[in-house]
Amino acid sequence: MNPRIKALQTEFDKVRSGIETIQTKAANEGRDLTDAEQADVDTLFKRAEDLRPVIETEAEKVRGLQSTAEVLARIGLSAPATITTAKPERPLPSVGEYITNYNRSLRGDAEAAEFVRSFQAEFARAAAQQGLSDNTGLGPTPILGDLIKFVDPARPALNSLTQRPMWTGTGYRPRVTQSTSVAVQAAEFSELASQKMAITKDALTRATYGGYVEISEQDAEFTDPGAMQIIMEDLAQQYGVTTGNVVADALVAAATNTYELTGAAGAISTVANADLIKGLWSGANQVYTQCKKLPDTLWLAPNVWADFGGRTDTAGRPLFPQLGVQNSTGTLDGVGAWAGSPLAGIRMVVDPNFANDVMIIGRSQYGEVYEQIKGTAIGAFNVGTLATQVGYRGYLGTYFRAEGFVKFVNAA
Repeated sequence: MNPRIKALQTEFDKVRSGIETIQTKAANEGRDLTDAEQADVDTLFKRAEDLRPVIETEAEKVRGLQSTAEVLARIGLSAPATITTAKPERPLPSVGEYITNYNRSLRGDAEAAEFVRSFQAEFARAAAQQGLSDNTGLGPTPILGDLIKFVDPARPALNSLTQRPMWTGTGYRPRVTQSTSVAVQAAEFSELASQKMAITKDALTRATYGGYVEISEQDAEFTDPGAMQIIMEDLAQQYGVTTGNVVADALVAAATNTYELTGAAGAISTVANADLIKGLWSGANQVYTQCKKLPDTLWLAPNVWADFGGRTDTAGRPLFPQLGVQNSTGTLDGVGAWAGSPLAGIRMVVDPNFANDVMIIGRSQYGEVYEQIKGTAIGAFNVGTLATQVGYRGYLGTYFRAEGFVKFVNAA
């Protein structure tokens, strides 16, 4: 097959496979495409449309060559026969012929002995050794398995907060600063309590996050697996890494109300078990005092999660066992998952984007994430450089109320 057509077919197959994968996933989950998925599908369809005229042009070239070849064949033109002048090689004797002559030579037959001698002289000489290293131009370069890459775009903290759609124009969040008043009536016919409600608005801010690369036509067509798809996936993952870190930092910054644990300065691991459990409950009470709602989430840095998992009581038993027992304050699901909670009744969220010793308890509804993932963007093909720009982008904004969170500190 024409290498150019083969490369175009490979790229088209990948585009079609990408569309089918997205649509099949949504169908299997019984839902419509998300905005991000629809954007990816539209982008892939556009790429397929861009490929069609290029493929048609290359196919027309091949059909033209075939038509010319057919015309030449009909008028009887053919390539001249090849004349070989090399000396014909000596035919190898059959196994039966060699054994017969060998047995005769043992009985003194001179003619048979000469036959065996000449055969052994010709075919028993030392052979040159040829190994795989002598054929590096012929050996394949197999690509085995998926691409190995160490990246985690999961965004646990972001996904644990209240999700809201991105606003248009200028965004504001209404907030009550003064409520009405209700009090006992001093006496019959006396005036009831009266106080107006005051409502203010907090301005919302957002930012655009994204990145792009420029891919040469050669890199897109002559790499397997295709560089285009791998780069698109990596851009999406890096978007997740960056935005996840942004939200985690915003949550830490918003938790200005603190509860001080008893232990060596800066290290949660130095806090005694009794002081830790007391602090968790006291922090939960402080959250209610601030926002009039009990907490529903405990956010932890990975090193705090590891410290909780390794804690034992005075008898050497896990302080937070995998199976709940009667006197346990909570459970952890083991090292295979960031699941369970050291404080029964609320969920635990472990996010690698937190710095060491971050531990925050709070009500997730008072942390809001506004996001619109625009997804993949593929620019027009640049004929001058034979390259295409590929990018990934989205809009992100956050809103936090400090009253909904308490951060544990260890300054003692």
